[in-house]
Amino acid sequence: MKKTFSLVVLILTCCFAEAQTYVPFPVSNTEWSEIYYQVGPCEYPYCKHSYFMQGDTLIGSIPYHKIYYHVDSNIVYLAGLREDSKRIYARSNSGVYELLIYDFNLNIGDSIKSYCSIYDSSYFFWNHVTAIDSVLLPDAGFRKRFHLSYGQPWIEGIGCESGLFSIINCVLCVCWNELVCLKQNGTTVYLNETHEPCFYLPVTTQEIALDLARIDILPNPTNQGSLLNFECKNSLITSIEFYNLVGNRLKAVNNIFCKRTQISVDDLSSGFYLVKVQLSNKDNIIKKLIIE
Repeated sequence: MKKTFSLVVLILTCCFAEAQTYVPFPVSNTEWSEIYYQVGPCEYPYCKHSYFMQGDTLIGSIPYHKIYYHVDSNIVYLAGLREDSKRIYARSNSGVYELLIYDFNLNIGDSIKSYCSIYDSSYFFWNHVTAIDSVLLPDAGFRKRFHLSYGQPWIEGIGCESGLFSIINCVLCVCWNELVCLKQNGTTVYLNETHEPCFYLPVTTQEIALDLARIDILPNPTNQGSLLNFECKNSLITSIEFYNLVGNRLKAVNNIFCKRTQISVDDLSSGFYLVKVQLSNKDNIIKKLIIE
């Protein structure tokens, strides 16, 4: 009996020690596959989507790893990520705000701001670490896990169990986001198939380069009542649609057929939006928009 107890203690000690080896955040070739649920049928632009990390950039002389958003065959350069002393920072493609979205130095009882969006630092809730334990991931060993007073836990080297940027849901709706799987350098290191089998959305470097050259929306962020300037470099814009974060279409402008156009947003309130731009070649592009 004494030998059995000693063996159990040894196993638990080894597991605990392994969990204490910090696992840094990915720096390249990583895809977070996620699902978004809401009441009613699965409608554009939500449901299956993914974020993937590919390439690097400099923003104000600070190096970041590029994060792209992939939904419905459309790809958008969304943000840059960087890690410094176990802290993960995100800077949106507008380049205005850098936000601390994860801090793996925290202890039980410590606080951190959980943001509603990576596009604005003014919308957040204070979150608190309520417990810290370890989780065993397939083919990845033990990772430290941080339980929070609001939202799903964080996992070292992974992000949040509700998704890479789904730290907190500030939208009043019957909906939630969930990280299904994470693939790093071709290996699946996180898997949660409770509601949906693991999936990966294929992406090529040609698709990324083409997307970055397609659409400019300026200014972004913009002010309520301002005019938005849309410009497409290699096709005609045929229609533009505005969606809120719940997935409802709020505004549509059709029959444009120009490479450049202006649209007033005086009928949209302050907040965060997804803009769907349809091109004459039948491609659809999704861009993030902030109205202050």
